[in-house]
Amino acid sequence: MMNVTDALEEEMNELKFTEEEKKRLLMTGIDLEGKDRAGSFFLCDHTVSQCVINQEGLELLPIQTALEKHNLKDYYWKLLQPEKDPFTKRAEEHLEGGYFIRALPGAKVTFPVQACLFIRMDQFTQDIHNIIIAEEGSELHIIT
Repeated sequence: MMNVTDALEEEMNELKFTEEEKKRLLMTGIDLEGKDRAGSFFLCDHTVSQCVINQEGLELLPIQTALEKHNLKDYYWKLLQPEKDPFTKRAEEHLEGGYFIRALPGAKVTFPVQACLFIRMDQFTQDIHNIIIAEEGSELHIIT
């Protein structure tokens, strides 16, 4: 398992955030150093640039990977109806990202998982779908 702090530091250095972007991220609760985080997911525009776990009992995947790996028909588009509004409909039709977070049965995920859907480009949209599952007897905390 890769250390969240090392992985985040390496990835965040590659993204070369401006001071303004760093402030925006900090205001949302995203710790660029990954301190006291069970996992980190970072989507920059349409690119998953970070997906790291640092605690047993936690599964964290890009949504496309999770849809290939797991049978999620009981969860995918069950909470919101795509016809709710044009934005939701577009997300259903043009899935471009999102995350899957799952605490396994009985897992006590003590530190929060941080998930950031960051838009860097002007006039840009992210059409995403996220699924979060806390299995029976588990505990999960999320900063998003």
